Amino acid sequence: MRLFSNNIPPFKPFKAKKLRFRYGKDFAISSNSDIDSTNTNQMEFYSVKYGVRSTIYEESSGNAVVKDVYKQNAIEESLYFPTDKVYSDRTIIFIPDYYNSTYSASGAAFYEGVSIGDPKPLRYPNNGTQMMYMTNGRIGVKLNQAYSDWDKGVGSIGINNPAKDPINTSSLVIESTGSEGDGFSEMFNIYSRTSLQGWRSFAYRQGQQGTWQGQQIAIGGRNSESGGNVSGDYFDDWLIENRSQLSSPSSTRITDTFFTGDNSTRVAWIKDKIDNVTSISGGWFRNFTHFWSADMSLMEAFYTMLGTYDNAWFCGMSEAVDYRWIFDMVTKIDFLQIDNNTLVSSVVVNNKYGLNLNYINDKTISCEIDLTGTLQQGLDIQTDVGKVVKLGDDKWIVDVAINRPTKITAGTPNYYDLDKPSVLSSVLVGSDLTITTDQETRVTLFSDEVGTVIERKYIDNNTHVFTGITTGTYYLGVMNNTNRTIVETITI
Repeated sequence: MRLFSNNIPPFKPFKAKKLRFRYGKDFAISSNSDIDSTNTNQMEFYSVKYGVRSTIYEESSGNAVVKDVYKQNAIEESLYFPTDKVYSDRTIIFIPDYYNSTYSASGAAFYEGVSIGDPKPLRYPNNGTQMMYMTNGRIGVKLNQAYSDWDKGVGSIGINNPAKDPINTSSLVIESTGSEGDGFSEMFNIYSRTSLQGWRSFAYRQGQQGTWQGQQIAIGGRNSESGGNVSGDYFDDWLIENRSQLSSPSSTRITDTFFTGDNSTRVAWIKDKIDNVTSISGGWFRNFTHFWSADMSLMEAFYTMLGTYDNAWFCGMSEAVDYRWIFDMVTKIDFLQIDNNTLVSSVVVNNKYGLNLNYINDKTISCEIDLTGTLQQGLDIQTDVGKVVKLGDDKWIVDVAINRPTKITAGTPNYYDLDKPSVLSSVLVGSDLTITTDQETRVTLFSDEVGTVIERKYIDNNTHVFTGITTGTYYLGVMNNTNRTIVETITI
């Protein structure tokens, strides 16, 4: 078969350079919390004002209504999985006596071989082999080994499970599942149907890592381990070495006991780590904070510092999980000239960890291409996948799909806006406030700096109209197509 017509030179395929982070940024920064509660509005305001992407992990097992704050995407929503619950008899229930030190009547009725008043470890049993052991095979999973002391609850105290937690042992495989199911994946399916992110990325509630079998059906979970100035530990790994990194610690937990010192001491310690570790190694800084109980003066100082890193990719936790694994699995990207006007990508994916690619098949990876010597040299380009970044000298950053060929043709570019947006005008006529921005944006009108929302506009546009507005001072949050953000004070 002839690939080229007679007037097209037989160009060899040329390689594209996959980019470690979206848009060619140097490193990544994420901030996250659990549950939408007190201070969410304030943290949304800080996220937009300082340009720091936040994630909130939500638990929901009903017909969830996507909250406005997540529709706007200033804060990413992801799945918060309750490791202190189990799926039993077609119902999600709290694990009986999980937080107790002795078995109650309900625990004695639920488990096998225990009586009311018998002592037990705190936070036991966890989903998995512990549950299988305690229910005599009714619920949970059995591994291809004898029940261990860990399974029997020996030493299982404190917020984290002991070192024998099977998530760290890649050679272990499931031998059998309980007669009622494993108690975990059934529940996980129910929760994931009500999450914007599905089940591919989640966090463990109560810090438990005994739900290790979640790693069989998801591609990323945040655990409760962390670094801080108490121990001097700091985690910012991005490159993947083995499948156990599906479960990742936080770099820091700035408001927790991992830190000592006043606000400025804590912020300065993290800044030093970002400056001298993450920004140099190309790592992923991710901080966990309970927004609902945090000192807001600390969080504002923290976000003010984070927002100074213009060369960072500010991403949600799920965004980072997706991209991290895609970057690891994509081993080669080539482009081939198939006619006078079209380049087509070829992507090689090595799924060496056996992930379920259905979760990320619709995702893309950023890559850099050099069109020197191609038929597109000196021309502007467009793609059928996403937007582009023009670097100059015939170099471009483009998005490439991993599940189908990406086409590049000469044409009018649709650019990513890597610069922060600007407000060109704000005009009140009667009770209609018209906002005009220099880029297509989504906007939120706040009545104060605490984050009280008047209205959000979810559709990308250069012009936005708010109705029912009176004279006064307002705060306008503005977000563009790469989640670059500002807050502008408007007095009308």
